[in-house]
Amino acid sequence: MKTAINFLCMLLLLALFGCAEPKMQSPSAKTRSVDLIYAANIQGELEPCGCTPDTDFGGMLRHSSGLQQLRTQFPQAVAVAAGGLLDTAASTQKIKNEFILQAFQHFSYDAIGMQWRDLAFGEQLLSDAPLPWVSSNYPRDAFVKSRVIQRGDHALAVFSLLDPAGFTLMTGQQQFQQLTDALLAQIKQSREQGQTVLVILSPNMQDWLAKLQDQVDFIVLPNGTEQFAEPRALSPKTWVLQPGHRGMYLGAAQFLRASNGDWQLQQHQILPLSAQMANDAQLQSWYDRYNDALRTAYQQEVALKKQILTQSPFIGAQACQGCHQAAHTIWQNSQHAHALDKLKAVNKAFDPECVSCHVVGLQQTGGFIDQATTPHLANVQCENCHGPRRAHSESPLDKTHHRATADYKSAGENVCVSCHNAEHSPKFEFEKYWPLIQHQ
Repeated sequence: MKTAINFLCMLLLLALFGCAEPKMQSPSAKTRSVDLIYAANIQGELEPCGCTPDTDFGGMLRHSSGLQQLRTQFPQAVAVAAGGLLDTAASTQKIKNEFILQAFQHFSYDAIGMQWRDLAFGEQLLSDAPLPWVSSNYPRDAFVKSRVIQRGDHALAVFSLLDPAGFTLMTGQQQFQQLTDALLAQIKQSREQGQTVLVILSPNMQDWLAKLQDQVDFIVLPNGTEQFAEPRALSPKTWVLQPGHRGMYLGAAQFLRASNGDWQLQQHQILPLSAQMANDAQLQSWYDRYNDALRTAYQQEVALKKQILTQSPFIGAQACQGCHQAAHTIWQNSQHAHALDKLKAVNKAFDPECVSCHVVGLQQTGGFIDQATTPHLANVQCENCHGPRRAHSESPLDKTHHRATADYKSAGENVCVSCHNAEHSPKFEFEKYWPLIQHQ
């Protein structure tokens, strides 16, 4: 009897309220997973300095291997680079930049943001390299404004912004504002179409975080240090990824979007491109061609310098020995006296970026040319710190050619850090190392 009563009650309720169908999620509310591999600001670091273990990070050969490793772990990942690839300072910049762009073709990034650094040599250099550049507020149509990358059943729309500070110098604030308004409208449209939106910012564009919060899903903002920062949530719906510079690490992050649209970080990995990371053998021939190009350029420069060779203001350490025997002995027993041998051991004695800190007066009038022509200026010697001494050696009693010993220690640190800088010797401490070379 009780079972029959319960059944009648159920029929009555169905008659009153109807059959309730199960509630379905809208397509935009479905749970979604997004995997990202990201990097930023290579800044011309085609290969690591390697002078110390602390600087032996990065380089294109390891970058390639690291990407392959992360793609194996995250096969559905979208790989984005925030730009800042090119070298704008080194004497070998033309060669380096051409080979860096070649390497990035091999990497097969899905999207590469553009920075003013990348445009330093004009559009043509970048147009000649078939890379997936994105520049959403560049005033010309030389590059695409956005890229949509499909992964599985969802799409990721990638935008990239040049730093407004550089843009206003080029075209004016009004035109930039018009581009900005159009960009924000396009971002809104992409989200309305159900696309996940990622925006790449240039360094020093932190003020854009507030503008983009809750308007986009992910922001890549280079943080200005070598280390990657941990991802952080501007809000539950907008996350910031902060890669470091000089290409010393790669990052990978996996996010899961809840049904309410909030993103949750599932895992994050920072991959160091240290000596433990094997070089990509597929790029070895590319690296050999790079070294061949450097060697050829160096030999051409040596030949030119030989043609215009004149009396040098540098004399070499051997000429100092007669009057400064004690100081010469200290130097001779130091690592400075064998600096060029270190480069020969790693086959880099033809790269001006390396050689300049391992010889006397490279790129200076009368300075080191090559081992055959100027052997007396090989290695780091007295004149690296004390300056050219020919005039002093020829007129030792003329005090105008002297540098006061009492003042030298205070000035010495500035001389040392020209080579022992943060990039080459991050743990260098003047007070710790000065006693190793100190002399009167």
